[in-house]
Amino acid sequence: LARAQHAVQGSEHQLQTMAAQLDEARQNVSKAEEELQRLTAMRIDADRQKQEARNACVRAQETLRQHELSILELRSTRDATERQLTQVLSDQERTMAYLSS
Repeated sequence: LARAQHAVQGSEHQLQTMAAQLDEARQNVSKAEEELQRLTAMRIDADRQKQEARNACVRAQETLRQHELSILELRSTRDATERQLTQVLSDQERTMAYLSS
């Protein structure tokens, strides 16, 4: 009988230990799930920020392209104006030379 009581006590102790381990495992799983949710939210936020940065980069590249086109147009207009000015000055010099003679 003493042996059976000792076996029962040992079994009860084992059950208590296993119950405590099970509770600890459940707590660990719960913490891991919370951490997973936190990390998932961080990843989603990082993905959103990455997409926003890509969009901003595309907009900046388009703005740069527009500025470059504007510069090219301004240079073209400047060159045409310089040619016209050169032509007018040349015509004026010819006219002045003709009138002086």
